[in-house]
Amino acid sequence: VEVPAKLVDSKNPTIEKVSQDPETGAVTYKVKDPDNGNYPEGATVTINGNNYPVTGGTVTVPNDKLPEAKKTETPKVQESGKLPKTANEVEVPAKLVDSKNPTIEKAYRL
Repeated sequence: VEVPAKLVDSKNPTIEKVSQDPETGAVTYKVKDPDNGNYPEGATVTINGNNYPVTGGTVTVPNDKLPEAKKTETPKVQESGKLPKTANEVEVPAKLVDSKNPTIEKAYRL
């Protein structure tokens, strides 16, 4: 019988919101390890109930996966083959919605 190795904790992550794309609404977060370096490639970050892979030290949450109203959340980060670790609180902005069609009326002077 082969007994698998005991899982160890992932590194303590620090997550910060970098930007929200004004065109697509997608939000980019920077994910850092305790030494202030990029979190390992392929780690998974859970934000707003969805999992996103770390690529180049960042994760991108698409607009359609954002909440209707801005909120604060505590994401979880998990390195491959390790236990998940709770990160710091971050702002999760509301999804961007289409603007209403403008109505233009001509004003008349009498």
